Formats: sequence, structure tokens, C-alpha cells
Amino acid sequence: MSKDLPSVVGFRLDRARHILAEAGGQIAQITPTGPPGVEQQVPDGRWRVVQQRPKEGTEVGLVVAQEIQLEASSPSP
Repeated sequence: MSKDLPSVVGFRLDRARHILAEAGGQIAQITPTGPPGVEQQVPDGRWRVVQQRPKEGTEVGLVVAQEIQLEASSPSP
């Protein structure tokens, strides 16, 4: 990865785009990932960057996973 570009691993995709743009970076590719057998769509909504891959110059590829909302369970008595 270019020394000039910050790591955006762990950030939401929208925030990662902003951080990279501010640093002069460009996203060359976004690859969605998730559990086997679950169809992955083009990223929209709540996605988190799980891997950042260096590309040419100031370009990076991002691997993203969709956030899931877990329901809070009631404490057992």
C-alpha cells in the first residue's frame, strides 16, 4: 500500500471513500464478500472495509462486508 494513503480497514464504506479522497487516493475496485451461498450485491447501505489492497499509484482495491444488525437478547433470569 502506498505510504501516502491511510488505512481505511474497519471504516464504513462511505467514510472510507471520503478519507481516501481527502488523501488523494482513488478506489479502483470494490469487492463485496460475505458468507458462502449468500448472493452479494453491489455495495450500498452499511458496508465495512475488511481489506485494503494496493493497486497502481494512488489506487486501492477494497474488500467490503455488509454490516448485520443483531437483535439484543434479553438477559436470562
